[in-house]
Amino acid sequence: YSTLNGEGSLWTSKIIIEGLNSLVQIGDALDYDKFKKLEIDKIMAEFKFEAGKMIVNPTDFKYENIDGNIAGFTAYDQSIEYKMDLQIPKEELGSEANKMIGDLMSGINVLGTNFSVPDIIHVDVIIGGTLSKPIVKTKLSDSFANSIIDKTKDEISATTREEAQKI
Repeated sequence: YSTLNGEGSLWTSKIIIEGLNSLVQIGDALDYDKFKKLEIDKIMAEFKFEAGKMIVNPTDFKYENIDGNIAGFTAYDQSIEYKMDLQIPKEELGSEANKMIGDLMSGINVLGTNFSVPDIIHVDVIIGGTLSKPIVKTKLSDSFANSIIDKTKDEISATTREEAQKI
């Protein structure tokens, strides 16, 4: 199979994915049990077989009110490497995840800003390891962190300008 080359697409009107190790781990990490059984209304994925891997091109999906994108590969030796970008409404996350994000925002607000937790939380999920033993890592996305940094810079700059005008 390592010399198999080709490409294809999967278009389906409804797909149910239940009990997949990596999705169960994502659900545990985000304190969101609904990932243990996904029912996606439609998906259109393009893939190719190349150099001993099935490579999935970036594919958008929607699950209930979560928007996502996934890309990566499954190798013929069972190794996997995928990246998911998720946009999750804050009310969908469990109490532990919301507490962590709230603590982060409180730490930023110590600098004199007044941010609240955004309605949509951007989360990056990296899935590695193998099909039978996936390793899942989650983090707030770089775009989420960068938007907080930019807002903090803007607010501090505005405050500095206001204070300078008072002098």
